[in-house]
Amino acid sequence: MNEEPFLYASRLLELHLVDQLGRPDSVRTVAKAVGGSRARVVSVAALRERRWRPDEEWGPKPTLALVYAIGECAMDDGIKARESSKAIRRLREDHEVKAVVMRADSPGGDPLASDVVAGELRALKAAKKPIFVSQGRVAGSGGYWISMDADTITTTPFTVTGSIGVIGGWVWDEGFGKKTGFSADHVQVGKSADLLGGIRLPILGATLPERNLNEAERKQIERGFAELYDDFTRKVASARKLDVARVRELAEGRIYLGRPAIENGLVDRVATLDETIEAAKRAAGIPARRKVRIIEYPKAPLFRLPMFLRGVFGPLAKANADASATPLAAARLSYEARVLQAILDRPGRPLLLTPGTILPSEVEAAP
Repeated sequence: MNEEPFLYASRLLELHLVDQLGRPDSVRTVAKAVGGSRARVVSVAALRERRWRPDEEWGPKPTLALVYAIGECAMDDGIKARESSKAIRRLREDHEVKAVVMRADSPGGDPLASDVVAGELRALKAAKKPIFVSQGRVAGSGGYWISMDADTITTTPFTVTGSIGVIGGWVWDEGFGKKTGFSADHVQVGKSADLLGGIRLPILGATLPERNLNEAERKQIERGFAELYDDFTRKVASARKLDVARVRELAEGRIYLGRPAIENGLVDRVATLDETIEAAKRAAGIPARRKVRIIEYPKAPLFRLPMFLRGVFGPLAKANADASATPLAAARLSYEARVLQAILDRPGRPLLLTPGTILPSEVEAAP
């Protein structure tokens, strides 16, 4: 090292640092000459594995959980809040699970579904079990609601997030039934008892109210929107340790890409899903080189069709599943059509939805 900073091949042989000189294609010939027919060439990767210190940790490997919340925020579709919240509760109660990472990719939807999942994340946090959220393409409105309570939120430079706001509407029958020949009848007790009654729309499967709101009813619905918006902004302020006034400056439905979201305190840093998992591992106190077991929810299917067969059997399986679903669910709808469907299904009720015009591409609900 002190006398000869580099060595030629002949010098290596002279110093007995190598046994024989030759080209790469002669390695097998030399190996057989030295070791006989049982000799084999070992790759560098195999040597590294052989020389690596074995795992001498006692007991089972620490467990991390990876939860996918993908699609619109709904109780039994998309993020499937009813099932997902129960799964997160089980992870909180499972002492073998040391940390939870949630992959959030949702444009929002039902406030109840959003808060059911967010409530379980708050419980995880209260139980001192690290919870990290990795945002995908979209984590806006309800998608941000389910993200905000994490210990750390990671994002990408191109993630659409924020959209802290409330949206909704009131669609009514102003001559549609008369033009199409559809009609409805009812018996009414109470001035507003007919609000949610009306004709049943074909294909859409939604009820179209017979009339518009009067002034008193409009004020009551506006109050519901205002209360949900106040609740949203207060929860963001509490989760992200911001002033409510500052959150209101960032809110009103405004969206942010990854780095502006970091600058405004809505998320923490840019990181991939793998990097987020490593950060959760460190937060759980697991040594860097310690191998871990990762469990996923929802569980991956036991069998995946080869790619060339999915085009044949995939549509058949989907058609069978859709046979018992509503006509609208069976159709491939744009995000805008699903927003309209949500408003029809919940007339006058506030929703947590990201406007479709600002989404990076067509957003499909998870199957």
